[in-house]
Amino acid sequence: MHKRRWHLSKAYWFGLRLALSACLTFAAATVAGAQNAGSVTKLVVVVDGATNPEQIPDDLAYQHFFLAVAAHEQPSPQEVARQSAQLAPVGLAASDRQMMTRELGRMMTALEAIDAAERASDGSVTALSDLKVQRAAARARAITTVRGALSTEGASALDDYVIGIVKRGIKIYGTAN
Repeated sequence: MHKRRWHLSKAYWFGLRLALSACLTFAAATVAGAQNAGSVTKLVVVVDGATNPEQIPDDLAYQHFFLAVAAHEQPSPQEVARQSAQLAPVGLAASDRQMMTRELGRMMTALEAIDAAERASDGSVTALSDLKVQRAAARARAITTVRGALSTEGASALDDYVIGIVKRGIKIYGTAN
């Protein structure tokens, strides 16, 4: 008996993961708002990166990519394998890839600390707003640090990948108004 394996490109799976995460993020926000208002809101694609990649902000694309490929600072063998497979299409030199994985590990540690602080918080609007700002700062810091520390060739390869591939896999959902 032969086992059938489905082989789809890594870019396809990455794009699917990005589209799903964007959809879930906007769906959760919309559903929460709809539940509060007592109405049903229909989500529509507001921006499709496959057809209009220029409408996807660069920072959003970098954040999605970094969150998708990040692993812990002390990654398991499975995390190392996943991260290597996800970074391979970017075409970074070993030194650039090593620096990037180190910085993404630091980003994950910072985000996990913020998540822990959120669980321990009182849930007030002020506390949650502060944590949201901290999350955004941790992601922005990772983008700035990685892009600034890469070699010229590495920065160019990363930009080409994020702008040429990642953006095309993002869909932004919103309400039909």
